[in-house]
Amino acid sequence: MNGSKLKIALIGTGGWARQHARILASRPEVDFCGIVGRNEERTALRAAEYKTRAYTSFEKLVKNEMPDFICVCLPNQHHFAATLEVINAGLPLLVEKPLVFDLNEAQTLIAEAEKRDLFFAINFNRRSQIHYLG
Repeated sequence: MNGSKLKIALIGTGGWARQHARILASRPEVDFCGIVGRNEERTALRAAEYKTRAYTSFEKLVKNEMPDFICVCLPNQHHFAATLEVINAGLPLLVEKPLVFDLNEAQTLIAEAEKRDLFFAINFNRRSQIHYLG
């Protein structure tokens, strides 16, 4: 942690990532230090919207910002590679659900995080409805 604020970066620029960006930018205890996206223009727009810095390279974000924590909010099929990259960088992370679609990939990610003793969370919210009979 750098000073009194937790430096958090976001990987992703889509709809759900936008919700993460909105919250991160609004928290006084967070230094929302950057967004990584694949499309330079879209990433720049999202970063400007939340007053942070835009990157199209995770390596550059890490080198320039040295974040304390990463949120991964990508389309489901892109979670594995990005998550492994964050784990290999040794950074604690939160990944949106679903983590992956392949059990071997999940086991690889968990094993690599365990090797590094990393905090590794998967966001899962469950909505239930109560049905009244009668």
